[in-house]
Amino acid sequence: MSSYFSKKPVSQIAKSALPYLILGSTTVIVSGIALLYTFQCNLIYTANYPKGSRKH
Repeated sequence: MSSYFSKKPVSQIAKSALPYLILGSTTVIVSGIALLYTFQCNLIYTANYPKGSRKH
């Protein structure tokens, strides 16, 4: 199995690109969570405090 992969140059490319792939996916996940978090906070804020639309 290892000899099969060592013959293929694709595995070498994948090994060299793996750190960049991990870094990119981590960045995307973190930014996505941050965006969701801020969006949720804004949604909750506007739901709790509507601007002049409803007075309790």
